[in-house]
Amino acid sequence: MNISQVPSQLAFIPSRVEGHEDVSLVRVFADRLVIESASGDRIVRFAKIARYYESFLWRLAQRLMFRRPGAPIVAARDWFHEPSERFFRFYTTPRLTISMPIDEPEDYLTSNFFWIQQVIRSGGFETFDLG
Repeated sequence: MNISQVPSQLAFIPSRVEGHEDVSLVRVFADRLVIESASGDRIVRFAKIARYYESFLWRLAQRLMFRRPGAPIVAARDWFHEPSERFFRFYTTPRLTISMPIDEPEDYLTSNFFWIQQVIRSGGFETFDLG
């Protein structure tokens, strides 16, 4: 897959999930996350959990200067682990931590970890790097 060809969604089976039980599949879209489990689907809308790390006045000043303010952040990400141990911790209540699949590719540019970030960015959101 080419970086200019961001998919509209990405689906995978996580190696581990904290904050939701019996997860069978995770789907990431540009504007939401869908957790499929035995108890039904859980939809997490990014607009509801997004955080701005810049103040409202700073974002307004950026717009007045014809600059784009920083994107709202929906999750923290940690990449400094083995591929299947990399995770995203979404800003839900309680926190939802999703680890990558057991068979996560070693090559970063072909990994789910990389492509999840691209799908989220395509919706105008961002993730915060913990590494």
